Amino acid sequence: DQIRKLIHEDTTYQVPAKVVQPVRVVPQEAPPSAWEAAPPPTEAPASLAPQPASGVVVSYLPGLPGQSYKPALAAFMTVYYENEKKAVSHTEEVSRLTPLGGSVIPVDWTNQLDLALDLEDLESTPPGGARFQDLPAEAKLKTSFTAWQRAVVDLVWRDSVIDLREHKKLGLVSEMDESERDFIARVKMAAREVRDEEIDQLEAKYEKKRLAIEEKMAKAEERIDRVKDQAKDAKIQSAISFGAAALGAVLGKSLVTQSTVYKGATAAKSASRATKSASNIGRAEESAERVEQQFKLLEADMQRDMEAISDRYEAAAEAIVTTKIKPLKRDVVVNAFVLAWLPES
Repeated sequence: DQIRKLIHEDTTYQVPAKVVQPVRVVPQEAPPSAWEAAPPPTEAPASLAPQPASGVVVSYLPGLPGQSYKPALAAFMTVYYENEKKAVSHTEEVSRLTPLGGSVIPVDWTNQLDLALDLEDLESTPPGGARFQDLPAEAKLKTSFTAWQRAVVDLVWRDSVIDLREHKKLGLVSEMDESERDFIARVKMAAREVRDEEIDQLEAKYEKKRLAIEEKMAKAEERIDRVKDQAKDAKIQSAISFGAAALGAVLGKSLVTQSTVYKGATAAKSASRATKSASNIGRAEESAERVEQQFKLLEADMQRDMEAISDRYEAAAEAIVTTKIKPLKRDVVVNAFVLAWLPES
């Protein structure tokens, strides 16, 4: 009976009650309004531009969303003008813009678009919703872009020239920003300086000749004085000789002696010397006159040469010519060469 009682107690085992966990109530926020629930507006997706050959730089000129774009080629270059002989060193920034496609010849650099465009104006992405025209088939080839770039360099090189004013004799070339009036004034000033220098050299050359003539003149005058002194002495000696001869003849009571004859001959010789001395004076004076004439001719020649120099440099402005400075082809440097998409107006 005790065993049955224990079995009965086991079979009446009750399952313990399930423990219920407390429910945590989370307060809910009020539902958003229709304006707050709407997603933010998104930009219209941009169309993809036709792709050129690999490695070609593509840029876009900003326009309006949804605007149609046409292709063009843009080249941005620096042109270096260097001429050491003429002391010219100048650089210019040059840009060229031409349509790409639209004709039998896809690129014609002589057909320039009338648009002032800087490299900074271009962007790397197009505006949203942009529509693009097709590219010509040549744009798919890298060699086409190489040829187009070479063509624009050749065109810019042929067209690049600087006109400057030059005075070749003075070795003067106008500055880039120098007006014609200022350059003429500079030429005239330089001409006066060179003229004064040449006149100084001319005077130095004629001074040597003048000194030589003055030396001849001094010698001629000295010779005249000497000849005159000799003539004076000859006259005195002649008078004395004639006087002695006459006195001897009188004292000798008309007796012709050897001494008297000798004295007469001496007197005759003295008279001859006096006449010769007078003739020498004439020749010396003629020589002096010739030297003086040389001096006058020298002064006239110098004056004529000085006036010629002055006249030549007075008209210096008339010798100004126009000289052209061109760059070497290697001095046309491409800074950027891009396929530029431009909005159609």
